[in-house]
Amino acid sequence: MHRPTHTEDERFIGAEIVFGATSIGHVLGVVHDPLSRRVRRLITCYGPDGRRVAMPMEWVVRRTPTRVTLGVGTRSLDDLADQRELGPVFRRAGVSRVNGTVV
Repeated sequence: MHRPTHTEDERFIGAEIVFGATSIGHVLGVVHDPLSRRVRRLITCYGPDGRRVAMPMEWVVRRTPTRVTLGVGTRSLDDLADQRELGPVFRRAGVSRVNGTVV
């Protein structure tokens, strides 16, 4: 069985998030399950104010390295809790970032 690596999963960072034909935001980071190492949630930024939420992968119906298509719209994202502090989940190429700053 193929298990994706963190590097493979992080290719989604920066991908556009769409619902239907409407672009609603971008992927900022990924949250992995500690046991299976699969992506559990996508840290996303959406809307005019750039609200950050941790969106469950179950909402994703299609994905490519440049686009993530959701089966739900912004109303469902509105129900999720704000993600103010991204912490170590915001990683790219082995570099940890907190709110865009390398740590």
